[in-house]
Amino acid sequence: MDRIPHRQSAVMVFMWTAAIIVGSAITVSAQTPQIEIMLRDTSGYPGQTIFMPVYVATGADTLFAYQVSYGVDRPNVVRFDDTTVTDTFIICADPPACSQFDTTIEVQSRVLLDASGTLSESWNYLAAVILGSSTNLKITGFSDIDFDRNPPGVLPMTNGVLIRFPVHIECHPDPFNGGEAILQPNLLVTSFSTPDGQSIVPFSSTGATITILDPAPCDLDFSGYADAIDFGMLIQCIFYSSCPDCDAVNTDYNCDGVTDALDFNIMIDYLFFGAAAPTPCP
Repeated sequence: MDRIPHRQSAVMVFMWTAAIIVGSAITVSAQTPQIEIMLRDTSGYPGQTIFMPVYVATGADTLFAYQVSYGVDRPNVVRFDDTTVTDTFIICADPPACSQFDTTIEVQSRVLLDASGTLSESWNYLAAVILGSSTNLKITGFSDIDFDRNPPGVLPMTNGVLIRFPVHIECHPDPFNGGEAILQPNLLVTSFSTPDGQSIVPFSSTGATITILDPAPCDLDFSGYADAIDFGMLIQCIFYSSCPDCDAVNTDYNCDGVTDALDFNIMIDYLFFGAAAPTPCP
């Protein structure tokens, strides 16, 4: 397949590359995987946003582009954390001869990926979108849109973190005791490409389980433990009505229906004088 000349527009290059990725028919084979995509089990507290690392192991090919998708089995417990980041796309009806009369402007919400220190950190294009009520997340990455081999992509026999995506644990107090949620890869929209635009097969992809831990007593900042920061937050809650907006975070330690100086004293005794941790209200 001929490569796109440098003189053609970036829009044409992107559309050509996207067609290769999306149009590829990918099947899981019994052969040794050339690409292994893995998530690892983790845990978190109600109200936390966890950045899940996507681990990759390459075989004999250089990974030039990828598209992976994950779904969550319990969106009422765990959801993909969308942001206010938006992108505007101009889609040409007749590229490259486009004008204001034959273009469409499309604005989409984006999920803020974390590429810092990952194998995708310097890639030309990284994007993630939510597909249907925070239940499915699609991540797309292109290493080198202008074909100058810079950056080169993920080289053969490489192991590491490809990208990180956010998952938010809901704040509802139930059913967090022993609760779990599963992130499952969607193989129907998973594909990988070499620098020459060829599909990489076979591949393997594994999901992960997120275990929701019991909220820690007196933990107001979702860190998993109580400390002086939580003490300061309780002061803000009592005197300035700036209380945590997470239902699973309790500030009423004597269970009298209000957060006041009595709760303040209970936290002091627990944090600084070795008193027993306050128990959840019935």
